[in-house]
Amino acid sequence: KGNGAFFSGTLAGEPYVVVRDKEGTIRAFFNVCRHHAAQLTPLCGQGCVDKFVCPYHGWTYGLDGRLTKALRLKGIKEFKAKDFGLKPIAAAEFGPLVFINLNPDAKKEQLVENFLEVHNRLDERQFNDLSWVKRVEYPMECNWKVFVDNYLDGGYHVEHLHPALTDNLDISSYSTKVTPLYSIQEAEGVGDVRVGGHALYVYMYPSLMINRYGPWMDTNMVIPTSPSTCTVVL
Repeated sequence: KGNGAFFSGTLAGEPYVVVRDKEGTIRAFFNVCRHHAAQLTPLCGQGCVDKFVCPYHGWTYGLDGRLTKALRLKGIKEFKAKDFGLKPIAAAEFGPLVFINLNPDAKKEQLVENFLEVHNRLDERQFNDLSWVKRVEYPMECNWKVFVDNYLDGGYHVEHLHPALTDNLDISSYSTKVTPLYSIQEAEGVGDVRVGGHALYVYMYPSLMINRYGPWMDTNMVIPTSPSTCTVVL
């Protein structure tokens, strides 16, 4: 989206906001004012702004995270606005997707380096040209690793559990590649309108799955909620 577009959410209980700044660079910050820790935007919001204004005391931040206005602080000893910008979070674009990492030592370049083959395979299928449709959350009565395990053995169970999908795939062409950080499953299609001529199923450790087929791409992010439950965000 354009400059100033943002979205917010939580990761591991930490509120974040991701924004495209005035130069077009993706940035992410903890969604917390540096004054009294009020949230700058709703927890799960989106929109377009030219600045972030704290609803508590009006502290104002640029899209680059700099503190640009703090009322009635003139004369406060040793207060330097440059020391009170929003706390940054590592953020990186991966085609149409944005990844963030709460590790303060994370390098955004490492994402593409670690998953270069995944990026290239999806880029071959024009994943940058797609438009977002919707988000759906599914509560699951299983440990998150069970959901991932089911995804990873797709080539083994599809022809038994998903007959409609099987009819639209050349199962004899199904292949799986496994690496320490990702796996790629793929099969040729038989020309169905939905599946098209090729289906690509990607798992990115630890909890993201990307399915690219026909004119569609869907992502599955599995979030642990207890030892025996999880939520899948489609």
